[in-house]
Amino acid sequence: MLQMPLSRKFEEVLEKPGLYVGSCSVVKIKAFMDGYSDAKFEEGNRDEPDLYNGFGDWVRNRFHITTSHGWSDIVQFMSPDEAYAFQLTKELWSEYKSDALKQ
Repeated sequence: MLQMPLSRKFEEVLEKPGLYVGSCSVVKIKAFMDGYSDAKFEEGNRDEPDLYNGFGDWVRNRFHITTSHGWSDIVQFMSPDEAYAFQLTKELWSEYKSDALKQ
């Protein structure tokens, strides 16, 4: 049973990406999180509110993106390389959490 909230799992993956996805790849991290989210949904956690669920919309708003691209696509587009994209993801998550907790 997957009882860990999405946001907590996301933070664990950001802390130890090699353990979960093998590298500091935002594409792999997003794929992992999509799978984890789907597994939680399949277990019946359909209405569980979680901070992670709003991250994609927040990233789109943060960069004034009006398309439906996911957060990992946007971060990659805004980054010169994968290492920068990973660091940017961590910074954006921290900023997003701070903004969300103020509301």
